[in-house]
Amino acid sequence: MISNFDSRLEPVLIDLELKQYFSSITISTHVGAAKPDGAIFEKALANYEISPCQALHIGDQWVDDFQGAQLAGIHGVLLLRSSLPEYFLEGHQLSEEQVIHRLDQLSW
Repeated sequence: MISNFDSRLEPVLIDLELKQYFSSITISTHVGAAKPDGAIFEKALANYEISPCQALHIGDQWVDDFQGAQLAGIHGVLLLRSSLPEYFLEGHQLSEEQVIHRLDQLSW
């Protein structure tokens, strides 16, 4: 997990019984860089000991998640729970593999 949050995230994940699903949590305040900065993606890759081509980043923010991952060399998937205004995607051709509306649409 990569999050632009602070150290309060881990207790929240514990309270929601979700922390067990993440072997690594990379938090922007711990790294000193927030998405879309490549440093936070690089730290997450180092935590998992993988290269960018071995990673998949799923997020619901066009710039922070999708473009940030792409700039870091990571395959990005944009989670669109609702429609984005057309100007957000203007000039960008996204494949069906790059956009999902629900997590159960992942086919990896």
